[in-house]
Order: sequence, then structure tokens, then C-alpha cells
Amino acid sequence: MPDGKFNRRLKLRRLLDRWNIGAVILICILKILQYIKKMGFKVEESGWRKFAGIFLRKEHSKFILSVFRLKYCRKINKPKNFDEAKDFLIKKLAVFLREHASYHWCFEYSLFRARRKRIYFTDITETVFSESGKLEKIIPYFDETRVSFAMLSERIKRKALRKIVIVFNQNEKKRVGDVKRAKVISGKLRRWAWKVTGITHTGRQDLFDYIDRILTSTFIHFEELTGGDLLKERLKTPYMQSKRHPGFGLLNVVCRFTPSYKEADLWVQYHHVPVDGMPMEELLETLKKQWGVAGKIKFPALKDASPEIRYHGDGIYRGRIFVHFEKILKLRKYLNEKYLSEMEGAVTIPGMIIWGLAQREYFKDTKFVITTDLKVEDTVLQDRNLGLVFIRPGDYNKGQGRLKDFLEFQRELNSRIYLTKNGKSETNELLDIYAMVHPSVILAVGVLLPRAVKEVVGTAGITVLKNTEIFISPLTDLQVRGFVSIGNMKVETEDGKTAGAVSFCAKRKQVREYIKGFRELTNNYHRFLEIEEPDY
Repeated sequence: MPDGKFNRRLKLRRLLDRWNIGAVILICILKILQYIKKMGFKVEESGWRKFAGIFLRKEHSKFILSVFRLKYCRKINKPKNFDEAKDFLIKKLAVFLREHASYHWCFEYSLFRARRKRIYFTDITETVFSESGKLEKIIPYFDETRVSFAMLSERIKRKALRKIVIVFNQNEKKRVGDVKRAKVISGKLRRWAWKVTGITHTGRQDLFDYIDRILTSTFIHFEELTGGDLLKERLKTPYMQSKRHPGFGLLNVVCRFTPSYKEADLWVQYHHVPVDGMPMEELLETLKKQWGVAGKIKFPALKDASPEIRYHGDGIYRGRIFVHFEKILKLRKYLNEKYLSEMEGAVTIPGMIIWGLAQREYFKDTKFVITTDLKVEDTVLQDRNLGLVFIRPGDYNKGQGRLKDFLEFQRELNSRIYLTKNGKSETNELLDIYAMVHPSVILAVGVLLPRAVKEVVGTAGITVLKNTEIFISPLTDLQVRGFVSIGNMKVETEDGKTAGAVSFCAKRKQVREYIKGFRELTNNYHRFLEIEEPDY
């Protein structure tokens, strides 16, 4: 890469675009902590993982990845009914999970944050929910490679399963908060286990383990597609609020079978504290290669596709639209061919999106965060982490011509992405400082200096996973103007065109503004640059 901005000196003040008293105080705090870090203070935890544990604890912080048309069985042993299909898929999924250590996580809550924790069993629990969201039954499938619960009778196991269902439904009625729910359920079940009679001391320990294994297992809910409008049915986003994981497990899966049971669609919900989107996307690609797919999913013709908007709770809505990205992708290619040197790198899709949104009045002062996978190899952490890039596109509307403004914006964004990927940006330093500080201090600063914190981390975000068909967006506690996620932008539609699924997690008005913004930028982006529409 070239010199200059790509190798500039680290300055924490670059984290701020607007200055006020709170911002000055925050920078002073960060400078003191930076000095302590330079004195040799070390931490063994990733700053990103700590950030996630503090600000990604709630249900709307989870993300969902989809995989369609899986060939989970061979033609010679095709399931004859729903129960056979479920049993076959669970056994095959258990083997896949067992083979990949990236899935061997659960999480645990403390007062101020959530932490990830290693697990050593590949357990899956089937859930049966009513249409109203009431948990009716759970069926555990424990790791077949281990012998477990030898001291528990079948009667005690059945009692434990019924108790888990009862406690979960009681807590749903009381609307126990996301951060407390799993801990409250676990506490009630352990207190019940202490009171169970007719059981030995060793048996009681097995009962505790039995409950814990279920609460940290992968939960899966099965559905049958009716075969009416099959494409519309299989693309409908599952309402995970009515199928919530009651415990500390990483995965919550909805599996949909086609009427013939030949194909299965998986919607996999991940808790964001243990894992991130890109590694999970890669594992689903591995799943598709190992199991095989019956073909590629198609999106509906855009004229027939209406926005999907649903209330998520806590004032948050989730929306999804299908967008024709062909014009913007061709314009990106044109800009890269003509202005690559001026931008000191290629145009990025997230950069084009947030620049386009910032041309609307609603988003013109919004500071965005873009997620990126780090290239840095950390021998202590031994796993991948995300990097964060903060930028306010509206600050680059300097009146020197829209095209020139955009090129300067993209050049600065390329610089920040490059430095962040290589662990040399101000945001990397910020996350390293986060790792040094107790979560209570970080939360206190957010309460005492809210404007300053928002100035640093932004109020909206965007993330792109180019290989997944549908990527349902998460939302942090900090990005109060919502988060956008985009999957594969070149999925074939029923009318022979291409489109991408765009997901929003935000307040209702914000979702509507995002939809308006995307419709405008994907059709008229050349006008944002004040150029004639190129002859591609």
C-alpha cells in the first residue's frame, strides 16, 4: 500500500469529529489509559470480545444466517415422514457441529457483561412451540460420543424436562429481560434440583449436569413448508421472538422441510458474544459443500416482493427488502477503472452505501461503523476477531464537487479499513483500551458522557457478508440509529434478474428511512456524484 495516510501516526483525537466538554473529558480518560498500556499493562482478552460482551447481550444483538435447499439425506434413505426427517437431520447436524471447534462455545452472564465459555459436548435439543410462542415440549439429543447421566432414572429425566418447560413459560409471561432470562431460568432449575427427593448425591450432581447440558445445547425448531407459494414460505424470516433459546447456548436453529422432505432450509441464529458473522458464514459454506444442495435459491421478482417489517420488542423493528444492485455494482466497476489511484484503493460497497444514505437529509450527520475482519494473527487469542471502522460521510460534502468529495471520502475510508485490518488504527487502540477496563467503568462512561461516546462509536452501522443469501442484522446497544446487513447481491430472481437481501434492525421510522434511502441510491447513485449515468 502507499505511504501517507496508510502509515500515519496514531492519534486518538481522530476518533472524534465533533467536540464538546464531554468529548474532551473522554479523550483525556483514553489518553491516560493509553499511557498505562504503554507502560506494559497487558490483557489476555480481545478488546472486541469484551466490547461484544458488554454491548451485544440482548436478543436483538443476535444475528441470523440462512442456508437453503440442503440435501441432508440420500435418495435411497429419504425420510417417509416428518419425525424421520427430524431424526435424520439432527444426527447429521450433530456430527457437523462436533467436527468444528468454532461451534463449541456457550456464554455466561455476570452483572455487567456476558462472557464466552468453552463446552465439550455436542448436544442438540428439539423444541416444540405453539403458534402463540408457548413452549410445549423439549426433546434432548445428547452427544453420542459420551456416556452421561448413568445415575439418573428416566422418571427423573422426564420430570426435569417438564420443569424446564414450565419455568421457561413462566418467565416468558413475566417478560424477564434478555440479560436476566437465562440466569433466572438456570437459578430456578438448580433450586428445584436441590429439592428433588429419592436421589443419591451422585445422582443429584448428574441432575445438575443434565439441566446445564440442555441449557447450553443447540436448540432447533422444525417446520413443514405447505407447498402453496413455496418460495414465499421458505424466504419468510422466522419470528425468533416466539422461539427464543431459554439458556446459554450459542445456536438457535429453525429448520424447514419441503413437503417431500427432500430438502431442508436452515435459519441459524447466533449469539454474538462468542462468534462473529464471517467465520460462521464460512462454516455454512462448508456445510453446503459437505451435504450438497439441490440447487440455488431464487429471490422473487422485485415487482412482487414487498418489504418485510416486524416488531421485535423493546421499540425495535426488523425489516428486510430485496434490492436490485446491478446499477450500483456497474458504477462501482466504472469508478474503480477510472479513479483507482485517486482513491488509493477500490471503491467498497459499504462505503458506497453509507455515502449514498448520507445524501439524504435524515442521515446527513450520521456517523457509521463498518465491520471488517482482522488480518492480524494473535497467538494469545487464537481466533479471529472483528475490527471496527468509524466514519461520518457527511463531513466530506465540502462543496468541491460531489465526485471529488466522494473520492476523498473513499480514500479516507480505504485508509481506515487498511489500518484497522492490520491492527494499526485508532479503533484498534480503542478496543485494546476497552480490554483493560472493568465493564462497569465502560458502562458508567456511557451513562455520564453519552454524547461523547456516540461521537466515538457512531450511531448507525453496516456489515456485508457476500456469500450468504440472507443475513438478518444484529443491533448493538450503541448504534441507536440502527444497523444494516447485506448478503449476496447477485442472487438470481424469478424474472431472470439479480437482487440482494438487505436487512435492517432499528426503530420503525428508521427502518422506513433506510428503505427509502436504499431505493434511491440503487437507482440514482450517479446523481449523488453529479455525473451522467455511465454507458456501461
